[in-house]
Amino acid sequence: MVSRRNEYQEDARLRVLQIISNNPQVTSRQLAQKVVISNGSAYYLLTSLIDKGFVKVANFQKSTQKAIFSYLLTPKGLGE
Repeated sequence: MVSRRNEYQEDARLRVLQIISNNPQVTSRQLAQKVVISNGSAYYLLTSLIDKGFVKVANFQKSTQKAIFSYLLTPKGLGE
């Protein structure tokens, strides 16, 4: 039996993956707003997806703003 909390977490994770697939340059703050979770939760969710290999982080080396990142779905993330 799956608890409501696990269902909510799974739903949030899938929504984050969908948002990233549509807009790789989304920020963690924008993710938090779209998924309706706190900024800390969005950051935690992103780092867990990166650790699991679902998402890869890339920054633009030629950009003058080094804080701009792009989140890319890996093949494993696309399958999810």
